Amino acid sequence: MKGADLINVALPEELLEDVLRRVGGEKLDLDACALVCRRWRRLDRATRRSAKLPASGVHADEVVGLFVERFPALADVSIDERLSADAAVVSAPASRSRRHVISSIPSGSRSRMSRVPRFAGILFPLPSEQTPSADGIESFCLTDVGLTSLARGCKGLEKLSLVWCSAISSSGLVRVAENCKKLASLDIQACYIGDPGLVAIGEGCNLLNNLSLRFVEGATDEGLIGLIKSCGQSLLSLELVKNEGVISIAKGCHFLKNLKLQCIGAGDEALEAIGSCCSLLEILSLNNFERFTDRSLSSIAKGCKNLTDLVLNDCLLLTDRSLEFVARSCKKIARLKINGCQNMETAALEHIGRWCPGPFGTLSNLLPKGPGYCISGAW
Repeated sequence: MKGADLINVALPEELLEDVLRRVGGEKLDLDACALVCRRWRRLDRATRRSAKLPASGVHADEVVGLFVERFPALADVSIDERLSADAAVVSAPASRSRRHVISSIPSGSRSRMSRVPRFAGILFPLPSEQTPSADGIESFCLTDVGLTSLARGCKGLEKLSLVWCSAISSSGLVRVAENCKKLASLDIQACYIGDPGLVAIGEGCNLLNNLSLRFVEGATDEGLIGLIKSCGQSLLSLELVKNEGVISIAKGCHFLKNLKLQCIGAGDEALEAIGSCCSLLEILSLNNFERFTDRSLSSIAKGCKNLTDLVLNDCLLLTDRSLEFVARSCKKIARLKINGCQNMETAALEHIGRWCPGPFGTLSNLLPKGPGYCISGAW
């Protein structure tokens, strides 16, 4: 019947919640569902699992706090300082929903409603004043205050990504460790995080199995070792861009399956430790190594028989002999990428074709000889 609300009448809340969960993580689709009616909006708020939030702008802390207040079930959150809370400040459309929102706000605050951030179909009224930090200086990006709001509001958080969040510190990570006991994946990029934050994450997040530290400043061997002491046995995937703690990590993470290292001044000793201790390693990515030699990959080949994916970028001292070691020992190799390894020629790929099963070996003679070319393939 035209105009009849058959779905809401027929479906109990538990089934409707299941329908909303099956919509998936597409934000536009979830936003559309939230705009159907008040009931759908309430259920969407109670069940939404993922969000990408801004970390720059004078209102960043308030936006994060208001968002997690409305979506307490968030399990996957990415906070990116390249996204601005102020850029999301838009004029609210002249509609019935806007009139409803304005009518629920005290009259003294209505003058500020011409400019409000809007996420997920929700209008967030914010104060017009800029947010002062603890030292009295105005904050123009997410701080530990906003990260604390996230940690306390979303205690079921399982995955957290912090990208270019320049104003957060170990204090914010301590709050995450205290409240988010289910955290399994942590990605920190271009942030200044000291040792206390890493140690707290290791002690408080025992389910952590995926850790990425890219261009992270402030952390030393002490922090990494403290983290590994508590959660090293659970880590399966690790990405680092510095040499600090590589040997300690290798010795502490015997179940490691995915390892990416970039821009580190490591020598053969660090990779020999990985070959000796990480026998379950399946994916290895080595980038911008200028010091390690064929000796390193020989150790990897001897100890990591389960290796399936190998990436070598700008590893200047490696020769064709390195891939011969890998090809003879690692029979499960399925994906290989070599770029900027100037001492490798076609013979490197011929070793893979000769010793590893699969049709890719038939392509080895078609590649040009000479330094500086890129080999990339899957078979």
